[in-house]
Amino acid sequence: MDLKATLMSDNITLPDNFFYNIQKYKEHLFKWNKIHNLTGARDENTLNHFIYDAVFPVSFLPKYKNLLDIGTGAGFPGMILALALPDTQVTLAEPLTKRASFLQFIKADLGLDNVRVVKKRV
Repeated sequence: MDLKATLMSDNITLPDNFFYNIQKYKEHLFKWNKIHNLTGARDENTLNHFIYDAVFPVSFLPKYKNLLDIGTGAGFPGMILALALPDTQVTLAEPLTKRASFLQFIKADLGLDNVRVVKKRV
């Protein structure tokens, strides 16, 4: 799946830096996943489908000020929505240390002020 072409053909409006940030997210996820088994997505095509599924609701959901993703895992859909909706505060709740650490790393690496990672079971 060509993620960019598919999202553009669906007329989904995304920030200018979305695809750059998604590429960085994917690179880090593949590196971390080799050691920590964060997600079952082992190839770019599968990961692109996960990302598309996370982003698609942007085309019809109202613009919320706050979102909570309970049990976000490697960041689906919460981290992806945070990249797509920079004006929305996104809280990612994840009980596993390895996943919460990955999400915190992504938040710092991409400079995401709209993300809060909570290592807690909800």
